[in-house]
Amino acid sequence: MNGVSIIVPLYNKERSVVSAIEKALGQSSRDFELIVVDDGSTDGSVAALAPFEDRIRLLTQKNAGPSAARNAGARLAKFPVLAFLDADDEIHENFVRSHLAVRSAHPDVELSLNSFEVVRGGKRERREDLPARGGTLRADVTDSTPGSGAADSSGALLVSRFHSRFVINVHSGGYCINRSLFERCGGYEEALRCWEITDALTKFSLEAKEIAVLGEFLSTKIEDTGNSQWGNYNRDMNQFRIYCANIMARIPAIPDESRGPYFAEIESLCTKLWRSFALTELAATYRKAASLPGAAGHFSPPGKVALTAKMAGLFLKPPAPSGGPA
Repeated sequence: MNGVSIIVPLYNKERSVVSAIEKALGQSSRDFELIVVDDGSTDGSVAALAPFEDRIRLLTQKNAGPSAARNAGARLAKFPVLAFLDADDEIHENFVRSHLAVRSAHPDVELSLNSFEVVRGGKRERREDLPARGGTLRADVTDSTPGSGAADSSGALLVSRFHSRFVINVHSGGYCINRSLFERCGGYEEALRCWEITDALTKFSLEAKEIAVLGEFLSTKIEDTGNSQWGNYNRDMNQFRIYCANIMARIPAIPDESRGPYFAEIESLCTKLWRSFALTELAATYRKAASLPGAAGHFSPPGKVALTAKMAGLFLKPPAPSGGPA
């Protein structure tokens, strides 16, 4: 059964969810379903869904965060391809058709990303043309168009090697993933309520057999509706610790030319630990990061941070030899 299960995590988005649902239901293809997971909303979000009750599947749960809501929706999905639409964003009418078309033409595609627009204050702020991000990486990709196997004005690309520029700053409504890949990767990190999209796309992209990058502008990220998870959690150090721990675990699998943005996040964590005088944690984080593949070329926190980490590290217990006692 071919189709896309579109999953909408919903938490207090009464003002925007109706528009998001209306646009999602206006697909040019009928091969989709819409699953809304209410994550314990306390406003009128659920009541706003009443006009759509016969066209959506609604799941309600206690507040557990957007990652848990997305995973819960994925478990209900009946189609083999998943999409995740935030309740304040929009997908365009050919979203489902185009993501299914590239899979029909290229069966190895497990993850497809689309170009998108960013809107702020009711005005288009910028357009994110994802294939254009390839730049000089064209040697590592194969130009392709669904159904033809050759390049045309759509600018679609098939990518078989991980590149961070197709992951960083891609919004949640800008991709479709095969459910088999999603499940293989364990879905979204439920402990994360911030940075969870980049975290997930990183592990999905590392694991995917083939990735399609579409030139079509198939979704819109709306950045000014308020009550964003980013606004609520981006200063939460525990969230950032979890995100950076995941990064450090994945660095060995990431090609060297894509490691820079990830090491930059670890540098940021080191600086935040330095500012909060968490010197023992700073020293341990610095030591671990410096031992990672590619650190010599990419890991360079500010001098005062590095010096403090090295000095504090003198008082840390040396790591146990491999296979030895803890």
